[in-house]
Amino acid sequence: MHKCMSPHGDFDHVGEAINLVNNFKVENVIFNCGPYNDLEQDLIKVLDKKKIKYYSCIKELNIDKNKLYFLQTDIEDEKRLYRRNQARKGNYNLNKTAVNSGVKDLARFHNAGYKGLYNGETADDI
Repeated sequence: MHKCMSPHGDFDHVGEAINLVNNFKVENVIFNCGPYNDLEQDLIKVLDKKKIKYYSCIKELNIDKNKLYFLQTDIEDEKRLYRRNQARKGNYNLNKTAVNSGVKDLARFHNAGYKGLYNGETADDI
C-alpha cells in the first residue's frame, strides 16, 4: 500500500489504520488539515516508530499519470454538514409523522412551528 489517506480522524476513518500499518507495507499516510485527535496521535506514534512518513494539508497528489485534488475542509465545515444532515432527517421524520397524523396543510403546520420557536413570528417575518 503506497498511500493511506484519511479525511478526518474519527474512528470510522482511522480506527483500523494502526492495524493496516502493522500488517501491510505502508509508505505514506496523509491526514487532513487541522489538529490531530487522540486516534491520529496514536497512529502517529506508530508511524514514527516504524519510520513511516506522514503529511497533512496537501493540495494535490500525483498518482501515476493522475492528479488527486484534496478539498481543504476544517472540522467546523464537517460539523455544519453533519448538523444540516441531522436537521434534514429530522424534518423528513416530522413531515412523515405529521402526514400520518392527519395534517393536510404542511406549510401551515411548519409556519405554526416557526411561531412557536420565534415568539409568534412567521417564516415570512423572520
